[in-house]
Amino acid sequence: MVVLGAARYGLTPVGDFDVWWHLAAAAEAVRTHSTLPVDPFSYTFAGAPWRYKDLGGELVLYAVYALGGVPGLVLLKAAVLIGVVAVMAYLLLVVHRVPMALASLLLALLVTAIEFRIDDRPDTLALVPFVGLLVVLERHHAGKASLWWAVPLVAVAANVHRSALLLPLLLLAYALADLAARRSATPGGVLPWGRNAAFVALGTLACLCTPAGAAVLPVSGPLLLGTAYRGRIAEWAPTTLATLVAASPATLLLALMALLAAALLIVQRKLRPHDVAWLVAGTAVGMQGTRFLPHFCLLVVLPTAHGLGLLPFAAWQGRLRHSISLLAAAACLVAALAARLPSPRLELDADHFPVRATAFVAAHLARGDLGGVMLNEYHYGGWLMFHLPAVKVYVDGRNDQVYSAAFMDDYGLLFSDPLQLERQVRRWNVSWLFLDRRLDDGGRAAIDSAGRWVLVFASEHGLVYVRRDGVNDALAQASGYRFVQPHRLWAALDEACAVAPLAAVLAEVRRLVVDDPESISAHLALARVLSRTGEAGRVELQGVEDRLLELGWRPAAVSP
Repeated sequence: MVVLGAARYGLTPVGDFDVWWHLAAAAEAVRTHSTLPVDPFSYTFAGAPWRYKDLGGELVLYAVYALGGVPGLVLLKAAVLIGVVAVMAYLLLVVHRVPMALASLLLALLVTAIEFRIDDRPDTLALVPFVGLLVVLERHHAGKASLWWAVPLVAVAANVHRSALLLPLLLLAYALADLAARRSATPGGVLPWGRNAAFVALGTLACLCTPAGAAVLPVSGPLLLGTAYRGRIAEWAPTTLATLVAASPATLLLALMALLAAALLIVQRKLRPHDVAWLVAGTAVGMQGTRFLPHFCLLVVLPTAHGLGLLPFAAWQGRLRHSISLLAAAACLVAALAARLPSPRLELDADHFPVRATAFVAAHLARGDLGGVMLNEYHYGGWLMFHLPAVKVYVDGRNDQVYSAAFMDDYGLLFSDPLQLERQVRRWNVSWLFLDRRLDDGGRAAIDSAGRWVLVFASEHGLVYVRRDGVNDALAQASGYRFVQPHRLWAALDEACAVAPLAAVLAEVRRLVVDDPESISAHLALARVLSRTGEAGRVELQGVEDRLLELGWRPAAVSP
């Protein structure tokens, strides 16, 4: 049942925005046979150094996508999570011989704790070499494996994701624990100081065995060591109790169990150097940001098992052991099934991506009546890089890898300050906008009301505007909306109904429904206008209300 729970978490639809710029990077690297030393995707930082990227992980994702498409990405994600759980089960049950009941409890909690960071990005793939490194170190501690296998595993991890820069801390912790354990076992004996120092040094150098080499340090070091930039990326911000509770309550529970285990080990004088190493290293890594909480969980599970195994009752080995195993596994499965996640499917999460808006743009690019420079929403940048490769983006999710902190600060003001938007439009000679839909967003209302921009396409997850006086004026004349203003939709429709023919307003809101038949807000807009037509629109209004119920709308869900 733990595996079923892991499968349920892993088989969620592709919903991560950043996966697309990772795929775009890999596709471009394959096409150009290069490591992409400069940015080829944006016009704002065109030709700027792109010193580091997770190219190994990106190539794996791209290969899976090329072979299996979106279903392949979903299956890969599930396979990684199930594989990580299987490796941790091996460490607990085989290497450490933890009782089945305790191992089941910890594995069930582990799955629930780390699932929130299991997505379609290289950092998820990096968990594979990470747990592989744990296996090497634990087997070496048991006298069953060579320590040096850790070095190539670090090199693999470094090419998958830059979180490998934290692995030297893990190697150092293990090397010191190994020396302490040997000193305790053979007082006065010769300690392998040189070997352990060489092990840590080679493992650290292995972090630099990537196409970027030492360039990864000035790019990614600030995120790991703590600078102002970390505050701009939520998942990189230092972990606090509030962020821990918000991100993963199960991780907090595991942390409390680890504290209890440590207390038991100390009280009973059973605390081993390796327990200290994993507890200290896990805490140090986990404090770096919420994206590293899975690493914290994986590291502290082993000393937690050692400590909780000392509890003075026979639950782990006695009559209750089967019940505990079954209840823990069942709780994991129930938590997975009850989680507020999309239902398992081998497809895109339709609630995230601007599929229809992208198809509209692609069609008009092919016709030649849409052109010029585009300004796009931040989180849609990667999607556009991959699905519209001929269009250069304004911004995307590469953050510190390409874009400056000052630029990202300016972007944060772009849609709340009309003057900031106007400055960027003039600076880059922007001809069209590709935005997310923020219903009744007052900060963006100026886009609709300024008169410079004409809405030519609207769906639940994508808006396309063109400049009235630019190269896309013909498209504005042919396809522009006159009454629909997405950022003040209800007020705009009421105003239009008061001064314009109802037939003209109805035509526009019907077009909203045609462009996105799954859009609840489009159907609500149509119902709002139809309610003004009296008896003539009653039949159509009833049909729209029935369709809203089919789409999952409830009267209390939206109050236009």
